[in-house]
Amino acid sequence: IKTTLIGAFGGIEGDRLWARYRKSYVRAFNDAKDAAPDLARLKLNGRSLSDDDYISRREFRLLLVYLRIYATWYELFSLVDGGSEGITVEDDDRIERSEWIAGVDMLRR
Repeated sequence: IKTTLIGAFGGIEGDRLWARYRKSYVRAFNDAKDAAPDLARLKLNGRSLSDDDYISRREFRLLLVYLRIYATWYELFSLVDGGSEGITVEDDDRIERSEWIAGVDMLRR
């Protein structure tokens, strides 16, 4: 994803987008990789490798859906976290009750 973003938007903007949504990419990958049943266990260089170590063809469509949903959710979360638009130094990756009350109207726009 990072390489594609840098290729499409250039180094600075690609890195910024990667850093901004990295958490949502990781969560989308982890949720999609175990969607299909674990069909095989392989040994590769003495290390056990299962279907859940990568995205299978059956899981790829779900990965694309998760990437879109999780990035959107993360963007909405960042509007409420810290009480400001977007991601700032005041953000602490959690929403307190006061932040929710102050920010819930931003989500209704």
